[in-house]
Amino acid sequence: MTSKIFTILILPVILFAELSVKEITFDEMLVAMKTQSGYNTIATTNVARFQGSVLVAIAKNSLAKDPDKKILLLDDKAWYEAYKRFTGLSDEEMPDYSHLAVEYNQDQLLDLRKDRIIENITTGRRPEMVMNVIVGWKPGSEFYAFDDTLSTPTLKVRNSSQITYRVLDFGDMIMYDEMNGLAGQPTSGILGWLFRLIGEGHIMWSKLAITPTNEEIVRARAKKGVFEIESVLTIFPNGRTVKNLPKGRRDLKSYEELISEPVVIEYYPIDPATIKYICGE
Repeated sequence: MTSKIFTILILPVILFAELSVKEITFDEMLVAMKTQSGYNTIATTNVARFQGSVLVAIAKNSLAKDPDKKILLLDDKAWYEAYKRFTGLSDEEMPDYSHLAVEYNQDQLLDLRKDRIIENITTGRRPEMVMNVIVGWKPGSEFYAFDDTLSTPTLKVRNSSQITYRVLDFGDMIMYDEMNGLAGQPTSGILGWLFRLIGEGHIMWSKLAITPTNEEIVRARAKKGVFEIESVLTIFPNGRTVKNLPKGRRDLKSYEELISEPVVIEYYPIDPATIKYICGE
């Protein structure tokens, strides 16, 4: 019994000591961001698409150069400067969420060690790439929140000091799974009405597919207490969002079917050393 307890106590320390972290440079971030075009990359409703696509591009580019470097650090200030260069915006024009990330020193860590991520695939296809993402800052403020009045519908978004999620790239679809620490709610339209009934929702998972005409088709599940809401959304390139598919767009039906395919995966727990590296104790 004593031996088992001792092993449990020293495991996080051993894992932390073994972390070999590569810091992604400004140039590497900018190269990955330049893979994105044809949609409004500063609209909050497009952030999930932009973030996921850029993280996948960073991971693939980094592994192609150095396949042994599987833990990647994205510094908040380098990300901000790369994003500013990519968008061509001034500091004053940059969206609120980008300023807040720098203000709170919100770094990101990508763990690409796939043998420590997926334990078993119960239902669905095997992804082409999978990563754990840890986002946060050292002890201090517990969260920050902001209202985005430029998106349609308008949004209220809340980031905790420790956000973790899994990114699964299937080639034709990206999935965010086991999302913790991120909450939000639409504040206008029919979704705003639903969320006003249940309060701020915790986003559980989200699947998105991109059409040839650059619409983003999303299926997401959010939870508040005993209530759960699962919705299909269409996000147009300009960031405007509508519930379900637009009327008369039968060409989008196959994408709705794609993101409706069940995906059930059993994961290993996220390495506590990676969380400690970003969020501290």
